[in-house]
Amino acid sequence: MIPLISDEDLWARVSPQDNDPPRTFLTKRLITKEVSPEKLLVINSLSGACDLFYADEWDRINQCNRERNFRSLPKNIYSFLARRGYIYFDETDEDRVFVSLMQYYRSKPSELQNSIIPSLDCNFNCTYCFQPKSVRRQNLRMTEDQVATAHKIIRERISRSGNKLLRVFGGEPLQLQNHSIIEKTLCFASENELDLQITTNGFHLLEYLQLFRKYRAPLRIDF
Repeated sequence: MIPLISDEDLWARVSPQDNDPPRTFLTKRLITKEVSPEKLLVINSLSGACDLFYADEWDRINQCNRERNFRSLPKNIYSFLARRGYIYFDETDEDRVFVSLMQYYRSKPSELQNSIIPSLDCNFNCTYCFQPKSVRRQNLRMTEDQVATAHKIIRERISRSGNKLLRVFGGEPLQLQNHSIIEKTLCFASENELDLQITTNGFHLLEYLQLFRKYRAPLRIDF
């Protein structure tokens, strides 16, 4: 998002004269997740950057942002932030990038995604999971009627779009409690000649091998 320019040029832009107003600020479109007491994972939803920062380093960056003055940062850190799209020099710059991004995705032809989520439960507790722990522990899963309805809708979509990819994820879809849902979905995929993609942590993968062999639908496993 930010043009690659020299450190000297970047530093000149962030080092105004003493009587100039501060001009640099951190993008608002950030997601942070603590991965340890010393480190933070920072996701820039505008530029797509995903980086690890030391907690004290990130605190210092936020302090600079509150003061709207990044002159105290080392040049290499400032240059990194600029190149990764974390900082902007004008509030309209960030809005302009956001609007351009939205216009791009709205103009891009969309493709319906065929997905089934047997449940949001998971037997792991990964720090990067997008689902809160409270959701992953609800022990809710699709009913037989919901599975049948989902298969019907997907069949209708396929007849219109021709997209024969079916994704299965969760939660953890291959938990043993989901066995009947997965079997019905494998059978459905096999009967309709679908390509099946399952995103799993792999913990119960061996328990499902017999089912995979039985239905022999084109299958891709993602971890």
